[in-house]
Amino acid sequence: MKLIKNFSLLLSGLLFAASALAQAPQSVARKWNEVLLQAIREDYARPTVHAHNLFHVSMAMYDAWAAYDSVAAPFFLGNILGGFACPFQGVPAPANLRQAREEAISYAAYRLLKHRFKNSPGAVTYLPVSHKSLFRFSVNHLIPRNHRQGKPLFFGR
Repeated sequence: MKLIKNFSLLLSGLLFAASALAQAPQSVARKWNEVLLQAIREDYARPTVHAHNLFHVSMAMYDAWAAYDSVAAPFFLGNILGGFACPFQGVPAPANLRQAREEAISYAAYRLLKHRFKNSPGAVTYLPVSHKSLFRFSVNHLIPRNHRQGKPLFFGR
């Protein structure tokens, strides 16, 4: 009887935790990961290619976030990897840090996904969804921007 009561309490706690997590707002990076996973579903089965896609989109989003952090070390930005240099001197502090990070993450993810999946069999349905996601997730306007002016549009170029 005690075992059933303990199991019942554990199950109730897990259900409550799962419910709370399901209702928590998702980060913009999580939303772009969902867009990426949908693009992978609509593409050919290419595990190695999609492993690279998952890694590169994750690193692009991380670098976009890290560009606005004084402690974080970007992976690509300002580094040389495999003989490829990615110059970066940093960005000025934005007025709205959260908005700048979300825009930078969105631009980086959108541009990389658009490039990687342009020839995908699901591109006809995927690319318009991806473009709409850019606006829905955080970017309400497209203004020419670059990182030297402290603007997030640069990321992903």
